[in-house]
Amino acid sequence: MSITLTRPDRSAQDQLGQMCPTGPCPADLQSCTHIPLISANQSSTSLLPSSQAPIERPLDFQQLFSDALDEYKRQTGTSLDSHPLGDKLKSCNSVDDVVAILTDQSRSFEDFRKKAPLMTRLKPIVNVVISVSETLGEGVALAFSPAHAIFCGIGVLLTAAKEVSSSYDALGDLFDHTANFLVRSKKYTQILPSNSEMKMILAKTLAQVIVIFALATKQVKQGRFMKYGKKLLKEKDVEDALKKLDNLTTEEARMTTMQCLEVIYLLFDKMKLFMDGA
Repeated sequence: MSITLTRPDRSAQDQLGQMCPTGPCPADLQSCTHIPLISANQSSTSLLPSSQAPIERPLDFQQLFSDALDEYKRQTGTSLDSHPLGDKLKSCNSVDDVVAILTDQSRSFEDFRKKAPLMTRLKPIVNVVISVSETLGEGVALAFSPAHAIFCGIGVLLTAAKEVSSSYDALGDLFDHTANFLVRSKKYTQILPSNSEMKMILAKTLAQVIVIFALATKQVKQGRFMKYGKKLLKEKDVEDALKKLDNLTTEEARMTTMQCLEVIYLLFDKMKLFMDGA
């Protein structure tokens, strides 16, 4: 349907003065440059926010994950990007493939059949890490991807802990806490498309997971399980790292809320202009 914009009456101009983001506006509806107009030949899809996104700053994902891998090596003495497990993980094509490889790393657990549910508690982590990595897309196209680094870190942790009988419950709690944070991140990405700021938070979240598993592995290698049993989550370094992960997911929630409000605001303004010009 063709729509012709006409010069508004005084009441319409008063409405524009209230709607203009710069405050009371002396311009009329057609000459105001502060609010985008809907032209006569635009389709109904123009009611949606403009597809033109602001210029995004470069995202230095490579440096972020390089720093996380360096921190992992500093804490554990192990290089994830050169670990033999990494080559096996690169051949995985599904969540089940990854879990199968991680299962092999824990087969020496005492009474493995009774403790097999630990692998079930790992599945949410594997699933969400793969999903978030796909959301980040080309920005994390590294020789050794963040997902592979996290899975390799889990494998190293399982290998280090499998001789310690008290490790099962402690690892299960750690995996549950980490999975909860990651699932929250995944939910936020499903609400709105991720912009550059959101992608950076997601990248920081994955990098922080690498650090968490580094600290947990360090505690295991130092024999902390033998001394403290289930209290891995109460170790100050691990607890602080989990708090940082919680802060990242909280920041992500706030950003998602802001994006939703922005979309609603733009949609309302364009609907108003469309109706005034009809």
